[in-house]
Amino acid sequence: MDRISWSGAARSLLLAVLCLTGVMDLDQLQAQEPTPSSKGPFRIVGYLPDYRVGGFDTNAASALTDLIVFSSEPTADGGLDLSRLKGVSWGELQVFKKREQVRLHLAVGGWGRSQHFGKVSTTPALRAAFVQAVEKTCVELQLDGIDLDWEHPSNAVEEGGYGLLLAELRRVLSPRGLTLSVTVAGWQNLMPLVIQSADFVQLMAYDQPGAHSTFEGALADVGKLRSMGVPRAKLVLGVPFYGRHRTDRNRTPTYREIVQRWNPAAAVDEVEGICFNGPETMGRKAAYARDEGMAGVMIWEVGQDAVGEASLLKVLAAEVGGPAGVRMAEGKKVAGQAFQLLSGQLMGAMAKGGPIHAIDFCSTRALALTAAVGSSNRVVLHRVTHAPRNPANLANPLEQELIARFQAEVRVGTNQPPVPPVPVLRTNAAGATVFYAPIVLANPLCLQCHGTPGREIATATAEAIGQRYPQDRATGFRLGDIRGLWKVEIERLR
Repeated sequence: MDRISWSGAARSLLLAVLCLTGVMDLDQLQAQEPTPSSKGPFRIVGYLPDYRVGGFDTNAASALTDLIVFSSEPTADGGLDLSRLKGVSWGELQVFKKREQVRLHLAVGGWGRSQHFGKVSTTPALRAAFVQAVEKTCVELQLDGIDLDWEHPSNAVEEGGYGLLLAELRRVLSPRGLTLSVTVAGWQNLMPLVIQSADFVQLMAYDQPGAHSTFEGALADVGKLRSMGVPRAKLVLGVPFYGRHRTDRNRTPTYREIVQRWNPAAAVDEVEGICFNGPETMGRKAAYARDEGMAGVMIWEVGQDAVGEASLLKVLAAEVGGPAGVRMAEGKKVAGQAFQLLSGQLMGAMAKGGPIHAIDFCSTRALALTAAVGSSNRVVLHRVTHAPRNPANLANPLEQELIARFQAEVRVGTNQPPVPPVPVLRTNAAGATVFYAPIVLANPLCLQCHGTPGREIATATAEAIGQRYPQDRATGFRLGDIRGLWKVEIERLR
């Protein structure tokens, strides 16, 4: 194999390692958070509507990094109308902000509150007046940022005006250290100037037809924004703290009401036609946002949460910063080490003797090296698959279901090349935490041993596989397929 081909192979392996171990990509390096939080860079953003202010429990919301008060709205003359917020005690919110190190923002717009955005954004004098009004309000209320929720620009002229409005706001707010976010629907078109000017793009990944906020729907919505050029590090994934009926769209109970009436199990996302996000799905979404390098998650809205141990906010906090986050980091570290070691050894074997020599390496050394990486980290490490070459690597039925789910997620995504799905945590029968990360065939070299015989797999290679693995099932794969799982049984954490 010539030097150019091997260079390309090495780059593919490096990219796979970076993706598995969570190293930032270029667009993450280009988007920096203007106002760091003592709680860490991952944002947990909660909306607080004006009609929830009276019952807002600041103690229950301590896990938030950002609170957005909803909402003010633009006026016809370029001013800012705060009349809906007369019941807000800004002094109490400042106490909450300082006590819990929470950033405080003001929303402008929202459904039924966006009437004058079109005129203001497309008229230079009104844009200037609006920017001045926003700056004055930020100073008076001691805010940390502004969130614009225009629902929605209706044509290309308004979409262009939105970009100009954001650019002018950015020029005023940024020198003051204030952030500027936009909240958008998954189907919205975003002009480049909007993406460039906003510090954060908050995605309303809910209210879709049918089951209104599935994990798969979130993946699809994220893919749309990524295809428009929104960097991962600007994306904030919206999650619902409410349900919506499949057909009666006006039936929208809060998650608190759902728990009180039905008390669904953690894995349940639908009761009597009402679709919502239970703890398991909520945790998966938070893990997805975190491990994809997004800026955080956004909640509509914090007043809808269940109380006590049923709280979805607690699920989010535990997933991104609590014990689950620590276990996730541990699993990713171990799997990343094993991937680097095995891929390096395998590349060396390929360089010495091609695919047949690589088969010899896999049959004699791969299991021992995998076990050694686990032992050195005081965990138990395996590779498991639904299509084993070595029968010792056969996945159990639950793991095979997980592989099928990961494969479906890869096919739902719109990014090319395929992006590995987010790893997950499970608890086994013994009560131990098990980390699973998908192994994605992202390198064409892999198909020389795992592709289709007679096409990617040479005759001599197929014969060598048959001799060493008479029960081989590990062929017929394509690029982007899930080959199996890294399985890390976490016995002890440091």
